[in-house]
Amino acid sequence: MALLFNRQHNDFFDDKIELVRRSRKNLNLRVLPDGTVRVSAPRRAGQKEIIAFVQAHQRWIAQQRQMIHEAQKQRPCRFVSGEVILLWGRPLHLRIIEEDPCDQPRVFVEGDSLNVCVPFHTSVQQRKKAVENWQRSLINNSVIPLIDDWQEKIGVKVNKITLRTMKSCWGTCTAQTRRITINIALIEKPMTCLNYVVVHELCHLVHHNHSSDFWQLLTDHLPDWRETSRLLK
Repeated sequence: MALLFNRQHNDFFDDKIELVRRSRKNLNLRVLPDGTVRVSAPRRAGQKEIIAFVQAHQRWIAQQRQMIHEAQKQRPCRFVSGEVILLWGRPLHLRIIEEDPCDQPRVFVEGDSLNVCVPFHTSVQQRKKAVENWQRSLINNSVIPLIDDWQEKIGVKVNKITLRTMKSCWGTCTAQTRRITINIALIEKPMTCLNYVVVHELCHLVHHNHSSDFWQLLTDHLPDWRETSRLLK
């Protein structure tokens, strides 16, 4: 991870912009929940090319930061059109679509909108339940292949996966029953955060505490875990 700009040399952004070079063909931008702009660039991309790319997306970056800010300050969500909901770190405008007939609620992403199709005169609780059920299904479909992949790499076996909302932690591991519990709220964070939490908890099946051996095992499998964990604070 390299710092592309800083306050002294960055006259068009007020926060740092991080540069990550990877084996890829194209430049890519992401605005993280803390407002940091992360630029993923090919290893051979030049500094001028990267700066020009960021400058060309200046308005988009400002919009993303504003949407993230709105999503973070609007708690609790009232589930009305115009609100912002985060999906894998990406801000989406909530769009409530009332339909008749409507056998059951439908939730889907369309562009920068999260569409929630419900019958007329549904309550806030009904809309909330529709969105939360969709989020649960989405994160469940993401967690299962991650655990299947990582438990083989780490050499452990999970007996049960539980998804629930937790206020004080992102995941837990019960070593005796080999059960992993994942916080559904991770749906709001970048996908890398879910991957980190899965690996973190699986490592606890090998080391049941936060000993130096635990952190070494985690580092062996996720060398950049510190960078990802910062997004969960």
